[in-house]
Amino acid sequence: MRNRKVHIQFWLNEDEAKILSENVELSGLTKSAFLRSLSGCKMPRENPPPDYYDLAKQMYAIGNNLNQLTKIAHVTHAVVEDTVKDMAEKHSQLILRIDRKIREPYPIQIIVNTGKKKESPTNGDS
Repeated sequence: MRNRKVHIQFWLNEDEAKILSENVELSGLTKSAFLRSLSGCKMPRENPPPDYYDLAKQMYAIGNNLNQLTKIAHVTHAVVEDTVKDMAEKHSQLILRIDRKIREPYPIQIIVNTGKKKESPTNGDS
């Protein structure tokens, strides 16, 4: 069941409609999802380039290898286990930061009736 019950309809000229459609297409979202993001003061990002997913897959594979090294280090004591764990943790954090920078919507500024800029709320990530 839908939890969105308010229907909004508005008019655009041809140029505005073209700009909206182009931005929606670049984002990979539906028009509704795109406009909901804007209404929350977040500008959706463009879809990542096709090779982004290949790169992410390779980085996850490297992370898996680091985890396997951690297990081997724990059993054989051949490598300093804490060092490998630290590398794996840094690797995971890097993946999350890259993903957030590429895919997460970013804050926008809105001009309100008073002519003053109203900054959108941010979660501290920049």
